[in-house]
Amino acid sequence: MAAVVDCSALLRAAAPEAASAGVVVVTGGEPDLRCCTDRRARQLDLVQFLLGSGPCVEAARGRTARANTTEIRTHWPDFALCARTLHVHSFLCAPLLLDDEVVATLDLYGDRSYAFDRIDEHRMAGLTGAATAALRRGAAPLAPPRRRRTLR
Repeated sequence: MAAVVDCSALLRAAAPEAASAGVVVVTGGEPDLRCCTDRRARQLDLVQFLLGSGPCVEAARGRTARANTTEIRTHWPDFALCARTLHVHSFLCAPLLLDDEVVATLDLYGDRSYAFDRIDEHRMAGLTGAATAALRRGAAPLAPPRRRRTLR
């Protein structure tokens, strides 16, 4: 669990315009909110998965989503009211892929429209790539421990 919390702090450092951030683990297509920087990020992630629409859901489907207020209203009208109520005006959500399967989403939320740009999107791609490499190293099969002969 500590690594996920560190990942959330890293997300906010990677995009200084992020007011909030969250990490959602996806197992068998089901979301599991693992950590968030604040209550607002938690509500945003939960509502998106309850509605089945929003930028975080797009990331869970394998597509990076960067959106501002207008795009949120156009693409995810059911979710737009929640975003407006919580004063979130921009999103950057990216999938974390392992062997072509989404294992998590990394979600950034901004207080102003157009808080994230292509540079932030590239940073996020680098971050998800680094996280995938770390997961791959951690998921590599370990050699069985060598047995020692003991003298009796």
